[in-house]
Amino acid sequence: MTPQEKDLIQSVATKLKQSPESKKDADAEKFIADEIASQPDAIYKLTQAVLVQEMALKQLKEKNDYLEKNAEYYKEESNRGSLSRMFGGSRPAPQPPQPPGFVSQVLLVASCKQQQVLLQVWLRVV
Repeated sequence: MTPQEKDLIQSVATKLKQSPESKKDADAEKFIADEIASQPDAIYKLTQAVLVQEMALKQLKEKNDYLEKNAEYYKEESNRGSLSRMFGGSRPAPQPPQPPGFVSQVLLVASCKQQQVLLQVWLRVV
């Protein structure tokens, strides 16, 4: 395990420790215990799924922030006519965030053994 992987897992553990106690649905708790907790490596697989989802949410937040920040530019550009754009000068488009691709981020934090599991989980989610 790399230090980066350990930090990511520690982040998930910290969030779980800090989450408030809530009333549990007894039927749901039993069903989860029977169907999920009884599976081999359930905690490992669920932790990996959480990490994949957190990376996806981070990337989506960055894209959303970019779009919100630059919405006015795109509105103005869409209102300009073709001739205005051709002869009225061009304005450079704002640069979108350039994080590594989603799958690249996942593979960077996963060891070779974990890559196959992560990719399988990700493909099921999508």
